[in-house]
Formats: sequence, structure tokens, C-alpha cells
Amino acid sequence: EAIQEYANITELDAATLNRLIKEIVVHERIDEDKTRHISIEIHFNLKSIPELEQVTA
Repeated sequence: EAIQEYANITELDAATLNRLIKEIVVHERIDEDKTRHISIEIHFNLKSIPELEQVTA
């Protein structure tokens, strides 16, 4: 129910982004051959959903 208002976002503005996302972490590693590897972690502000935790556990 809490996420329902965000189901059909047409524009992601700063206020909505700040409500949904707690933190974005970017990792970068560069190999000896100068190959760049980037990974991104997105930590959401949403509370966990017990039904989903049971499925993924």
C-alpha cells in the first residue's frame, strides 16, 4: 500500500528520489589492462515485506 503511489511514476524528481532511496553506493575497480569495472548498490527506504522475505529466505 505504501509504495502504490509510486507505481506509475512518469518523472523522477528530487523529492520522490529522496523518499524512495536511502543511499546509492558506487564501486569502481580498474584492472592492470585499464579495464574499468563499476557496480552500483541502491539501498531503498522501504520497509521489508514479510511475504517477500519468506520467498527469498
